Amino acid sequence: MVLNGHLRWIVSLSAKFLRVLPILTLVIVLLALIAQITSLLSFFMPLKIIILLGSEGMPRYFPPAFSQIDRNLLIAWLSAATVGFFLLSLLAHKLIDKSIDLGATKLLAKSQKMVLFENQQEFAGSAYQRYSTALAAGVFISLVLAALGWFYASMAALILGYMFVVFVGF
Repeated sequence: MVLNGHLRWIVSLSAKFLRVLPILTLVIVLLALIAQITSLLSFFMPLKIIILLGSEGMPRYFPPAFSQIDRNLLIAWLSAATVGFFLLSLLAHKLIDKSIDLGATKLLAKSQKMVLFENQQEFAGSAYQRYSTALAAGVFISLVLAALGWFYASMAALILGYMFVVFVGF
């Protein structure tokens, strides 16, 4: 009963946000996906560099195309890619912050209600940020589960089964 009320509230809030700010919400979700993926890559790439530095030759589980490239050049390219992904992640986060501020301003202007408390702008920005971040996380998890299901269907089924059991448990 309580869960049904929460879901109805979330759907109602989503409809209002998407009706007032459809493009901006989509942009924030896309930027959040870019930020998540580039953050993941910027933390994953140094592990590949350490593996390369610790091995004598090219590890056999690396892509075959990597064996065509000089090892030191590959380390330099992977290092530059790591920095690039990190900077792209920072840029995406800055753009998300700017977009959320713009969205909160538009939401408050569209509501045309009087100011009820002093930091209403910050509160609206925080609420919109949480909503858009949660929406982006849901999209990211769905995409990852779909990709995992494509390559490892049994693992995706196990994760979905676990999520269902936890959902029912709560």
